[in-house]
Amino acid sequence: MVREPDSPRYGSDKKPRATPESILAEAACHVEDIIRKHSIVGWRNNVDAQNRMRNEIDDYLFALQAEHELKLSFDQMDAFIESAISIARSRTQDV
Repeated sequence: MVREPDSPRYGSDKKPRATPESILAEAACHVEDIIRKHSIVGWRNNVDAQNRMRNEIDDYLFALQAEHELKLSFDQMDAFIESAISIARSRTQDV
C-alpha cells in the first residue's frame, strides 16, 4: 500500500491535523455566515443585531479553540470580532 508520509494509515480513526490556513479559511467562512444570519435591514445602526453577531462569533471562537487546541486571549478574540464586524459594515450591502 502506498501512502503519503504524513497521511493517516488506512482505517485509522485519527484525523489529519488541520493546517493554520485551513483553520483560518474555515473561521472566515463561518464568521461570514454568522454575520449574514444576523443581518437585518439597518443592522449597521442596530446595536442589538450587532450584539447578536458578537455573541455568536464569540461562542464560535471558543468552540474553534477547543476543537483545534488553540489559545486566544480575550483581547485577541475581541479584536477579531470587532474587526470582522467593521469589515462587514464597510463591505456588505444593506439587506
